[in-house]
Amino acid sequence: MSAITVDLTARTVSGTAKGDGVNWRRYGLVWSRRQGCWVWARTIRPETVAQRARQIAADHGAEVIGTAEAVDIDPDERDAAILARHERRAENAETEADARYAAVRSTMDMIPMGQPILVGHHSEGRHRRDLARMDANMRRSIEADQRAKDEQRLADGAARRIAHRATLAAAVPVPVEMIQPGDEVLRMTAARRRTYTVHKVNRTTIAWAWQGCSGSFKHAEAVELHRDGVQLWPAPTAVESVTA
Repeated sequence: MSAITVDLTARTVSGTAKGDGVNWRRYGLVWSRRQGCWVWARTIRPETVAQRARQIAADHGAEVIGTAEAVDIDPDERDAAILARHERRAENAETEADARYAAVRSTMDMIPMGQPILVGHHSEGRHRRDLARMDANMRRSIEADQRAKDEQRLADGAARRIAHRATLAAAVPVPVEMIQPGDEVLRMTAARRRTYTVHKVNRTTIAWAWQGCSGSFKHAEAVELHRDGVQLWPAPTAVESVTA
């Protein structure tokens, strides 16, 4: 193995090869086919990268260059990649489930309805093998179908996060002078959206109280206003995000 160099700036470990007998994954590295070396993901904190680089230097005598710096990750770019990845996996799993089920039906069509295993007959071995094959394919079809649902659920979560950020960016706060105690306002933050009943309007915040609980939030977080069931301030228009 050639000399190993750890580049903290590029987050790469050069001078390595996949299958070189070293368990590089224990340092949090993943193999990059595009770069042809082991790399750290951009989501790993800089201090963690620096610590693991020191471990590699101690274990393998590697040279450490550069500095570990925080990497700015665009949330929409991250979620778009997550969305595409899980949709691709869901599609592959669904294709596998359909293929497995088709194999079950194909085998089943060759066996007459209600046909028992003829013990001692020359067809006994083939019949038992067909039943075992049908059972295995049906189990794998069910597993693949569940995997497709799980992957689609993760993809849907990424799509909802993208849509929520787009909606939040387009939201227009409710004018403070319009808000009165007893009104219902929709509070929207980067993490969630929820409707509150206004208890009091303070100078910089809106206070709410409900079933013994209370709290407050900033004026700018109120993006929708209802009074007596009538919408006084329009909700933000949802922006559809199209991902390739």
